[in-house]
Amino acid sequence: MSDDRELWIWLTLVMQPHSKKARDILKECGNDVLEACRTIRDGKTELTDIEKRRAREIRSYAVNEVLRICAKNNVKIISCLDSDYPQMLNEIPDPPTVLFAAGDTSCLNAPLSISCVGARKVSEYGKEVIDKVCRPLASMGIVIVSGMAVGSDTAAHCAALSVGGKTVGVLGCGILVNYPAENAQLKREIVSNGGCIISELLPLTRTSRGSFSIRNRMISGLSRGVLIAEAGIKSGALITAAHAFEQGRDVFCVPTGDIFRAELAGTTDLIRAGAKPVFGYADIIDSYFDLDENERKRLFAEEREKLFSVYNNHDPKNRFSYLDRLRSRESADLPRRETGYKPNIFPSSENPERAEKSAQAQRDISELPENKRKIIELLKDAPADTDTLIAGARADYSEMTQMLMELEIAGYITLSPDGFYRIK
Repeated sequence: MSDDRELWIWLTLVMQPHSKKARDILKECGNDVLEACRTIRDGKTELTDIEKRRAREIRSYAVNEVLRICAKNNVKIISCLDSDYPQMLNEIPDPPTVLFAAGDTSCLNAPLSISCVGARKVSEYGKEVIDKVCRPLASMGIVIVSGMAVGSDTAAHCAALSVGGKTVGVLGCGILVNYPAENAQLKREIVSNGGCIISELLPLTRTSRGSFSIRNRMISGLSRGVLIAEAGIKSGALITAAHAFEQGRDVFCVPTGDIFRAELAGTTDLIRAGAKPVFGYADIIDSYFDLDENERKRLFAEEREKLFSVYNNHDPKNRFSYLDRLRSRESADLPRRETGYKPNIFPSSENPERAEKSAQAQRDISELPENKRKIIELLKDAPADTDTLIAGARADYSEMTQMLMELEIAGYITLSPDGFYRIK
Protein backbone atom coordinates (compact mmCIF):
# COMPACT_ATOMS: atom_id res chain seq x y z
CA MET A 1 0.00 0.00 0.00
CA SER A 2 1.13 3.55 -0.64
CA ASP A 3 1.71 6.18 2.06
CA ASP A 4 -2.04 6.76 2.17
CA ARG A 5 -2.41 4.10 4.87
CA GLU A 6 -3.44 6.64 7.49
CA LEU A 7 -6.24 7.91 5.27
CA TRP A 8 -7.55 4.43 4.53
CA ILE A 9 -7.55 3.47 8.21
CA TRP A 10 -9.30 6.73 9.16
CA LEU A 11 -11.90 6.07 6.47
CA THR A 12 -12.44 2.53 7.84
CA LEU A 13 -12.72 3.71 11.45
CA VAL A 14 -15.23 6.42 10.57
CA MET A 15 -17.40 4.58 8.06
CA GLN A 16 -16.76 1.10 9.54
CA PRO A 17 -15.91 -2.04 7.56
CA HIS A 18 -18.36 -3.45 5.00
CA SER A 19 -19.72 0.07 4.37
CA LYS A 20 -21.04 0.43 0.84
CA LYS A 21 -21.35 4.16 1.46
CA ALA A 22 -17.56 4.46 1.81
CA ARG A 23 -17.04 3.05 -1.69
CA ASP A 24 -19.76 5.31 -3.07
CA ILE A 25 -18.14 8.42 -1.58
CA LEU A 26 -14.75 7.32 -2.87
CA LYS A 27 -16.20 6.89 -6.36
CA GLU A 28 -17.83 10.32 -6.24
CA CYS A 29 -14.43 11.77 -5.35
CA GLY A 30 -12.73 10.19 -8.35
CA ASN A 31 -11.10 7.45 -6.23
CA ASP A 32 -9.10 10.14 -4.43
CA VAL A 33 -8.96 8.92 -0.83
CA LEU A 34 -7.74 12.28 0.50
CA GLU A 35 -10.66 14.08 -1.12
CA ALA A 36 -13.06 11.41 0.17
CA CYS A 37 -11.79 11.89 3.74
CA ARG A 38 -12.12 15.65 3.42
CA THR A 39 -15.64 15.28 2.09
CA ILE A 40 -16.60 13.15 5.07
CA ARG A 41 -14.79 15.34 7.60
CA ASP A 42 -16.37 18.54 6.28
CA GLY A 43 -19.86 17.05 6.12
CA LYS A 44 -20.19 17.52 2.37
CA THR A 45 -21.96 14.20 1.97
CA GLU A 46 -24.94 12.62 3.67
CA LEU A 47 -23.89 10.85 6.88
CA THR A 48 -25.69 9.36 9.86
CA ASP A 49 -25.32 11.06 13.24
CA ILE A 50 -23.00 8.28 14.39
CA GLU A 51 -20.79 8.69 11.32
CA LYS A 52 -20.65 12.45 11.87
CA ARG A 53 -19.59 11.94 15.46
CA ARG A 54 -16.87 9.50 14.49
CA ALA A 55 -15.61 11.89 11.80
CA ARG A 56 -15.30 14.63 14.43
CA GLU A 57 -13.81 12.51 17.19
CA ILE A 58 -11.45 9.98 15.57
CA ARG A 59 -7.97 11.43 15.57
CA SER A 60 -4.45 10.33 14.73
CA TYR A 61 -4.08 8.36 17.99
CA ALA A 62 -6.64 5.77 16.94
CA VAL A 63 -5.28 5.57 13.39
CA ASN A 64 -1.68 5.18 14.54
CA GLU A 65 -2.69 2.47 17.00
CA VAL A 66 -4.18 0.37 14.20
CA LEU A 67 -1.08 0.94 12.07
CA ARG A 68 1.17 -0.04 14.98
CA ILE A 69 -0.75 -3.28 15.57
CA CYS A 70 -0.58 -4.18 11.87
CA ALA A 71 3.15 -3.44 11.62
CA LYS A 72 3.93 -5.44 14.76
CA ASN A 73 2.08 -8.51 13.49
CA ASN A 74 3.02 -8.46 9.78
CA VAL A 75 -0.54 -7.63 8.76
CA LYS A 76 -0.77 -6.12 5.30
CA ILE A 77 -3.25 -3.32 4.64
CA ILE A 78 -4.72 -3.52 1.14
CA SER A 79 -6.95 -0.76 -0.19
CA CYS A 80 -9.42 -1.23 -3.02
CA LEU A 81 -7.08 0.81 -5.24
CA ASP A 82 -3.98 -1.34 -4.65
CA SER A 83 -2.68 -3.83 -7.21
CA ASP A 84 -2.86 -6.67 -4.62
CA TYR A 85 -6.58 -6.08 -4.10
CA PRO A 86 -8.58 -9.05 -5.45
CA GLN A 87 -9.99 -7.88 -8.75
CA MET A 88 -12.81 -10.43 -8.47
CA LEU A 89 -14.14 -8.51 -5.47
CA ASN A 90 -14.48 -5.38 -7.58
CA GLU A 91 -17.13 -7.24 -9.56
CA ILE A 92 -19.51 -7.74 -6.62
CA PRO A 93 -22.17 -5.20 -5.54
CA ASP A 94 -20.65 -4.33 -2.14
CA PRO A 95 -16.87 -4.91 -2.18
CA PRO A 96 -14.77 -4.13 0.90
CA THR A 97 -12.91 -0.83 0.90
CA VAL A 98 -9.91 -2.14 2.86
CA LEU A 99 -8.62 -5.66 3.51
CA PHE A 100 -6.24 -6.85 6.21
CA ALA A 101 -4.13 -9.79 5.04
CA ALA A 102 -1.38 -12.18 6.08
CA GLY A 103 0.58 -14.41 3.76
CA ASP A 104 1.09 -14.42 0.01
CA THR A 105 -1.48 -11.99 -1.39
CA SER A 106 -0.73 -13.04 -4.98
CA CYS A 107 -3.14 -15.95 -4.58
CA LEU A 108 -5.97 -13.39 -4.17
CA ASN A 109 -5.65 -12.78 -7.91
CA ALA A 110 -5.03 -16.35 -9.06
CA PRO A 111 -6.18 -17.31 -12.56
CA LEU A 112 -8.82 -19.62 -11.08
CA SER A 113 -10.18 -19.91 -7.54
CA ILE A 114 -12.96 -22.17 -6.32
CA SER A 115 -14.72 -21.73 -2.98
CA CYS A 116 -15.87 -24.70 -0.95
CA VAL A 117 -18.30 -24.38 1.96
CA GLY A 118 -20.75 -26.61 3.76
CA ALA A 119 -22.02 -27.77 7.10
CA ARG A 120 -20.06 -27.20 10.28
CA LYS A 121 -21.23 -30.58 11.56
CA VAL A 122 -20.06 -32.23 8.39
CA SER A 123 -20.59 -35.96 7.95
CA GLU A 124 -17.86 -38.42 7.04
CA TYR A 125 -19.44 -38.58 3.59
CA GLY A 126 -19.17 -34.78 3.31
CA LYS A 127 -15.51 -34.87 4.32
CA GLU A 128 -14.87 -37.56 1.73
CA VAL A 129 -16.50 -35.52 -1.02
CA ILE A 130 -14.59 -32.36 -0.09
CA ASP A 131 -11.31 -34.23 -0.07
CA LYS A 132 -12.14 -36.00 -3.34
CA VAL A 133 -12.89 -32.71 -5.11
CA CYS A 134 -10.60 -30.11 -3.53
CA ARG A 135 -7.40 -32.12 -3.37
CA PRO A 136 -7.12 -32.70 -7.16
CA LEU A 137 -8.17 -29.11 -7.89
CA ALA A 138 -5.48 -27.74 -5.56
CA SER A 139 -2.86 -30.04 -7.07
CA MET A 140 -3.64 -28.45 -10.45
CA GLY A 141 -2.86 -24.98 -9.11
CA ILE A 142 -6.45 -23.91 -8.47
CA VAL A 143 -6.75 -21.86 -5.27
CA ILE A 144 -9.27 -23.20 -2.74
CA VAL A 145 -11.18 -20.51 -0.81
CA SER A 146 -13.15 -21.13 2.37
CA GLY A 147 -14.16 -19.54 5.65
CA MET A 148 -11.89 -21.11 8.30
CA ALA A 149 -14.86 -22.53 10.25
CA VAL A 150 -14.86 -26.01 11.73
CA GLY A 151 -16.28 -28.82 9.63
CA SER A 152 -16.50 -28.37 5.88
CA ASP A 153 -14.30 -25.25 5.75
CA THR A 154 -11.50 -26.96 7.65
CA ALA A 155 -11.75 -30.02 5.40
CA ALA A 156 -11.43 -27.82 2.28
CA HIS A 157 -8.37 -25.95 3.57
CA CYS A 158 -6.69 -29.16 4.67
CA ALA A 159 -7.36 -30.89 1.36
CA ALA A 160 -5.49 -28.09 -0.44
CA LEU A 161 -2.61 -28.08 2.04
CA SER A 162 -2.22 -31.86 1.84
CA VAL A 163 -1.02 -31.61 -1.77
CA GLY A 164 1.01 -28.41 -1.32
CA GLY A 165 -1.73 -26.29 -2.86
CA LYS A 166 -2.70 -22.75 -2.01
CA THR A 167 -5.76 -21.87 -0.01
CA VAL A 168 -7.33 -18.60 1.15
CA GLY A 169 -9.10 -18.28 4.51
CA VAL A 170 -11.72 -15.54 4.78
CA LEU A 171 -12.44 -14.59 8.38
CA GLY A 172 -15.59 -13.33 10.06
CA CYS A 173 -13.47 -11.67 12.74
CA GLY A 174 -10.30 -9.62 12.90
CA ILE A 175 -7.17 -11.23 11.52
CA LEU A 176 -5.50 -11.32 14.95
CA VAL A 177 -8.42 -13.10 16.58
CA ASN A 178 -8.18 -16.90 16.68
CA TYR A 179 -11.72 -18.02 15.98
CA PRO A 180 -12.42 -20.86 16.12
CA ALA A 181 -9.60 -21.43 18.61
CA GLU A 182 -8.96 -24.98 17.41
CA ASN A 183 -7.98 -23.67 13.97
CA ALA A 184 -5.15 -21.41 15.15
CA GLN A 185 -2.61 -23.95 13.90
CA LEU A 186 -4.42 -24.22 10.58
CA LYS A 187 -4.10 -20.45 10.11
CA ARG A 188 -0.35 -20.70 10.63
CA GLU A 189 -0.10 -23.55 8.15
CA ILE A 190 -2.02 -21.66 5.46
CA VAL A 191 0.27 -18.65 5.75
CA SER A 192 3.47 -20.70 5.98
CA ASN A 193 2.58 -22.77 2.92
CA GLY A 194 2.02 -19.89 0.53
CA GLY A 195 -1.66 -19.23 1.15
CA CYS A 196 -3.37 -16.18 2.56
CA ILE A 197 -5.69 -15.15 5.40
CA ILE A 198 -7.87 -12.06 4.91
CA SER A 199 -10.49 -10.05 6.75
CA GLU A 200 -12.20 -6.72 6.13
CA LEU A 201 -12.60 -6.18 9.88
CA LEU A 202 -10.10 -4.31 12.04
CA PRO A 203 -7.41 -6.70 13.34
CA LEU A 204 -8.72 -7.15 16.90
CA THR A 205 -12.43 -7.29 16.07
CA ARG A 206 -14.25 -10.19 17.72
CA THR A 207 -17.03 -12.13 16.07
CA SER A 208 -20.53 -10.69 16.29
CA ARG A 209 -24.00 -11.53 15.10
CA GLY A 210 -24.12 -11.07 11.34
CA SER A 211 -20.36 -10.93 10.79
CA PHE A 212 -20.27 -14.37 9.16
CA SER A 213 -23.13 -13.76 6.73
CA ILE A 214 -21.38 -10.54 5.67
CA ARG A 215 -18.11 -12.47 5.36
CA ASN A 216 -19.79 -15.03 3.09
CA ARG A 217 -20.20 -12.52 0.25
CA MET A 218 -16.40 -12.33 0.09
CA ILE A 219 -16.00 -16.11 -0.02
CA SER A 220 -18.21 -16.30 -3.11
CA GLY A 221 -16.86 -13.04 -4.54
CA LEU A 222 -13.26 -14.24 -4.56
CA SER A 223 -14.04 -17.25 -6.75
CA ARG A 224 -15.39 -18.15 -10.15
CA GLY A 225 -17.47 -20.91 -8.64
CA VAL A 226 -18.73 -22.05 -5.24
CA LEU A 227 -19.02 -25.70 -4.25
CA ILE A 228 -21.63 -26.51 -1.61
CA ALA A 229 -20.65 -29.86 -0.11
CA GLU A 230 -23.40 -30.32 2.45
CA ALA A 231 -26.11 -27.95 3.67
CA GLY A 232 -29.30 -28.11 5.69
CA ILE A 233 -32.20 -25.77 5.04
CA LYS A 234 -30.84 -23.32 7.64
CA SER A 235 -27.16 -23.71 6.83
CA GLY A 236 -24.95 -20.64 6.50
CA ALA A 237 -23.62 -22.23 3.30
CA LEU A 238 -26.92 -21.29 1.67
CA ILE A 239 -26.14 -17.63 2.36
CA THR A 240 -22.87 -18.06 0.48
CA ALA A 241 -24.77 -19.73 -2.37
CA ALA A 242 -27.28 -16.87 -2.46
CA HIS A 243 -24.43 -14.36 -2.71
CA ALA A 244 -22.90 -16.45 -5.49
CA PHE A 245 -26.12 -16.45 -7.51
CA GLU A 246 -26.43 -12.67 -7.03
CA GLN A 247 -22.80 -12.12 -8.04
CA GLY A 248 -23.11 -14.22 -11.19
CA ARG A 249 -20.81 -16.96 -9.90
CA ASP A 250 -21.25 -20.62 -10.72
CA VAL A 251 -22.84 -22.65 -7.94
CA PHE A 252 -21.90 -26.32 -7.75
CA CYS A 253 -23.67 -28.73 -5.46
CA VAL A 254 -22.97 -32.29 -4.36
CA PRO A 255 -26.16 -34.35 -4.70
CA THR A 256 -27.22 -35.84 -1.42
CA GLY A 257 -26.93 -39.57 -0.91
CA ASP A 258 -30.04 -39.59 1.28
CA ILE A 259 -33.07 -37.51 0.32
CA PHE A 260 -34.67 -38.15 3.73
CA ARG A 261 -31.96 -36.42 5.79
CA ALA A 262 -33.05 -32.90 6.80
CA GLU A 263 -29.44 -31.81 7.32
CA LEU A 264 -28.86 -32.32 3.57
CA ALA A 265 -32.10 -30.78 2.31
CA GLY A 266 -30.43 -27.46 1.50
CA THR A 267 -28.32 -28.99 -1.25
CA THR A 268 -31.43 -30.46 -2.86
CA ASP A 269 -33.07 -27.03 -2.89
CA LEU A 270 -29.96 -25.52 -4.50
CA ILE A 271 -29.99 -28.05 -7.32
CA ARG A 272 -33.65 -27.24 -7.92
CA ALA A 273 -32.71 -23.55 -8.01
CA GLY A 274 -30.16 -24.12 -10.76
CA ALA A 275 -26.95 -25.24 -9.06
CA LYS A 276 -24.82 -27.59 -11.15
CA PRO A 277 -24.62 -31.13 -9.74
CA VAL A 278 -21.04 -32.23 -9.08
CA PHE A 279 -19.99 -35.87 -8.90
CA GLY A 280 -16.25 -35.20 -8.83
CA TYR A 281 -13.54 -32.66 -9.57
CA ALA A 282 -13.80 -33.34 -13.31
CA ASP A 283 -17.21 -31.64 -13.43
CA ILE A 284 -15.61 -28.41 -12.19
CA ILE A 285 -12.60 -28.67 -14.51
CA ASP A 286 -14.93 -29.28 -17.45
CA SER A 287 -16.77 -26.04 -16.61
CA TYR A 288 -13.73 -23.78 -16.94
CA PHE A 289 -11.44 -25.33 -19.53
CA ASP A 290 -12.13 -25.72 -23.23
CA LEU A 291 -11.63 -29.46 -23.48
CA ASP A 292 -12.12 -31.43 -26.66
CA GLU A 293 -14.02 -34.69 -26.54
CA ASN A 294 -10.92 -36.86 -26.14
CA GLU A 295 -9.57 -34.70 -23.30
CA ARG A 296 -12.95 -34.77 -21.59
CA LYS A 297 -13.16 -38.56 -21.83
CA ARG A 298 -9.63 -38.93 -20.48
CA LEU A 299 -10.37 -36.55 -17.60
CA PHE A 300 -13.46 -38.42 -16.49
CA ALA A 301 -11.73 -41.78 -16.95
CA GLU A 302 -8.88 -40.65 -14.68
CA GLU A 303 -11.38 -39.49 -12.10
CA ARG A 304 -13.24 -42.81 -12.15
CA GLU A 305 -9.94 -44.65 -11.72
CA LYS A 306 -9.09 -42.52 -8.67
CA LEU A 307 -12.60 -42.94 -7.33
CA PHE A 308 -12.40 -46.71 -7.24
CA SER A 309 -8.69 -47.25 -6.60
CA VAL A 310 -8.09 -44.57 -3.96
CA TYR A 311 -11.27 -43.23 -2.46
CA ASN A 312 -12.83 -46.64 -1.87
CA ASN A 313 -9.64 -47.67 -0.10
CA HIS A 314 -10.41 -47.06 3.57
CA ASP A 315 -6.78 -46.80 4.61
CA PRO A 316 -6.72 -43.62 6.76
CA LYS A 317 -3.27 -42.81 5.43
CA ASN A 318 -4.86 -42.07 2.07
CA ARG A 319 -7.86 -40.06 3.25
CA PHE A 320 -8.44 -37.21 5.70
CA SER A 321 -5.01 -37.59 7.24
CA TYR A 322 -3.75 -34.03 6.86
CA LEU A 323 -5.86 -32.52 9.64
CA ASP A 324 -4.81 -35.27 12.04
CA ARG A 325 -1.15 -34.75 11.16
CA LEU A 326 -1.61 -30.99 11.45
CA ARG A 327 -2.79 -31.29 15.03
CA SER A 328 -0.56 -34.14 16.18
CA ARG A 329 2.84 -33.30 14.66
CA GLU A 330 5.17 -30.38 14.99
CA SER A 331 4.48 -27.89 12.20
CA ALA A 332 8.12 -28.07 11.13
CA ASP A 333 7.56 -31.67 10.01
CA LEU A 334 4.80 -30.70 7.60
CA PRO A 335 5.45 -29.95 3.92
CA ARG A 336 6.41 -26.32 3.33
CA ARG A 337 6.34 -23.98 0.38
CA GLU A 338 9.17 -21.45 0.45
CA THR A 339 7.63 -17.99 0.17
CA GLY A 340 10.21 -15.76 1.82
CA TYR A 341 7.49 -14.65 4.23
CA LYS A 342 8.33 -14.96 7.91
CA PRO A 343 5.02 -14.81 9.74
CA ASN A 344 4.72 -13.97 13.38
CA ILE A 345 1.06 -13.12 13.02
CA PHE A 346 -0.08 -16.40 14.56
CA PRO A 347 2.57 -17.19 17.18
CA SER A 348 2.63 -20.60 18.82
CA SER A 349 1.29 -21.16 22.31
CA GLU A 350 4.87 -21.15 23.64
CA ASN A 351 5.47 -17.67 22.26
CA PRO A 352 5.47 -15.15 25.14
CA GLU A 353 3.94 -12.53 22.86
CA ARG A 354 0.88 -14.74 22.35
CA ALA A 355 0.69 -15.46 26.07
CA GLU A 356 0.80 -11.75 26.76
CA LYS A 357 -1.99 -11.12 24.23
CA SER A 358 -4.09 -13.94 25.68
CA ALA A 359 -3.63 -12.64 29.22
CA GLN A 360 -4.52 -9.16 28.07
CA ALA A 361 -7.76 -10.41 26.53
CA GLN A 362 -8.73 -12.12 29.79
CA ARG A 363 -7.55 -9.38 32.15
CA ASP A 364 -9.75 -8.01 34.89
CA ILE A 365 -11.25 -4.58 34.41
CA SER A 366 -9.91 -3.58 37.83
CA GLU A 367 -6.81 -2.22 36.13
CA LEU A 368 -8.90 0.33 34.26
CA PRO A 369 -9.54 3.86 35.55
CA GLU A 370 -12.80 4.26 37.43
CA ASN A 371 -14.55 6.15 34.61
CA LYS A 372 -13.79 3.36 32.12
CA ARG A 373 -14.82 0.66 34.59
CA LYS A 374 -18.15 2.47 34.87
CA ILE A 375 -18.66 2.13 31.10
CA ILE A 376 -17.93 -1.60 31.24
CA GLU A 377 -20.36 -2.02 34.13
CA LEU A 378 -23.08 -0.19 32.21
CA LEU A 379 -22.55 -2.39 29.14
CA LYS A 380 -22.75 -5.56 31.23
CA ASP A 381 -26.45 -4.82 31.72
CA ALA A 382 -27.23 -4.25 28.04
CA PRO A 383 -25.75 -2.80 24.83
CA ALA A 384 -25.97 1.00 24.77
CA ASP A 385 -25.37 3.93 22.44
CA THR A 386 -23.14 6.90 23.21
CA ASP A 387 -25.92 9.10 24.60
CA THR A 388 -27.08 6.41 27.03
CA LEU A 389 -23.53 5.89 28.26
CA ILE A 390 -23.02 9.63 28.69
CA ALA A 391 -26.13 9.80 30.88
CA GLY A 392 -25.23 6.70 32.87
CA ALA A 393 -21.59 7.65 33.46
CA ARG A 394 -22.29 11.38 33.87
CA ALA A 395 -19.52 12.27 31.44
CA ASP A 396 -19.35 14.95 28.78
CA TYR A 397 -19.50 14.01 25.10
CA SER A 398 -15.85 14.61 24.25
CA GLU A 399 -14.60 12.62 27.24
CA MET A 400 -17.00 9.75 26.55
CA THR A 401 -16.11 9.35 22.86
CA GLN A 402 -12.41 9.35 23.71
CA MET A 403 -12.89 6.65 26.36
CA LEU A 404 -15.07 4.54 24.06
CA MET A 405 -12.49 4.70 21.31
CA GLU A 406 -9.70 3.66 23.69
CA LEU A 407 -11.75 0.78 25.10
CA GLU A 408 -12.60 -0.40 21.58
CA ILE A 409 -8.97 -0.34 20.45
CA ALA A 410 -7.91 -2.14 23.65
CA GLY A 411 -10.39 -4.91 22.87
CA TYR A 412 -12.82 -4.45 25.74
CA ILE A 413 -15.84 -3.35 23.69
CA THR A 414 -17.05 -3.32 20.10
CA LEU A 415 -19.26 -0.95 18.14
CA SER A 416 -21.98 -2.70 16.14
CA PRO A 417 -23.43 -1.38 12.85
CA ASP A 418 -26.58 -0.38 14.76
CA GLY A 419 -24.59 2.20 16.74
CA PHE A 420 -24.66 0.27 20.03
CA TYR A 421 -21.56 -0.62 22.03
CA ARG A 422 -21.23 -4.16 23.39
CA ILE A 423 -18.76 -6.00 25.58
CA LYS A 424 -16.52 -8.31 23.54
